[in-house]
Amino acid sequence: MERGEKAATRERHSYFENSVNVPMLLKNVEKIPAEEVAKRVSMSGRVIWKHDGTGVLQLTMRRNRFSHSYEFAVDPALLKAQGMKQGHIKNNIGPNEMKQFGFSFNGSLLGQKTESESTPYEARYRIVNDQTKETYIITESLTDHWQASHSHKSYIERYYWGTPRGLTKQSFSLFSKRPDGTITQVEIARKDYLRRIERTFNNRGEMISEQRKTEGIFGTQPVESEANGVPHNVYMTKGAVIGTSKVLMPEVTLAEGQFDWIEEGGFNTELSDVFMR
Repeated sequence: MERGEKAATRERHSYFENSVNVPMLLKNVEKIPAEEVAKRVSMSGRVIWKHDGTGVLQLTMRRNRFSHSYEFAVDPALLKAQGMKQGHIKNNIGPNEMKQFGFSFNGSLLGQKTESESTPYEARYRIVNDQTKETYIITESLTDHWQASHSHKSYIERYYWGTPRGLTKQSFSLFSKRPDGTITQVEIARKDYLRRIERTFNNRGEMISEQRKTEGIFGTQPVESEANGVPHNVYMTKGAVIGTSKVLMPEVTLAEGQFDWIEEGGFNTELSDVFMR
């Protein structure tokens, strides 16, 4: 390995010095009521009953400096019940109006909890289509921390950071375990500019490759996990805010994919050994 690669690896490991935990399962510390979610997350959008008969809610969500738009499916029967006609658009949809179209909100603080105290690491705010169970999650990091390693068989997770202002001197990383034994990292960070860094490490934590990309004013494509049982984990620094959605594999229903979450304790241990030593 070249001298420059060693220096980059040491610098990379120092990235985790402020972490409050090693990769581990986070516990529900406290529920956030629906009305509080609606206060903390600014939501506005429009409902469209398209000429092809499908209905959608185009929703823009904002939390601190995070801003992102997402499109939900809406049952046309609910549109009809609200007096809409096919081909029409209803603008200025807020939280109260969203409930009329079959959406609800919930939230939670996740972290570590003992009999004597609770320590939240992150806040999650969820917007849920009650009929299909399609969910969009906004995660706000309260401190530098890892989530829990896990995998999915039926869907991938798509991570958004909204506008370039969505990360201001904070960062988010997705780590994945490859079939050949290497570990990949995709980091999104904003310091003096928005950047995407893709790295590959061997099982000793030595960096094999690195690609850096400076992103444009409108950001980049989302970071995606993989289905088919590929273990992955997320690391977030304090203040980072991201959005997450599920993208189902073909012929998988939302109901089938809803509980597809498999804990990967072995990858937790490997990440701790490689990056936290």
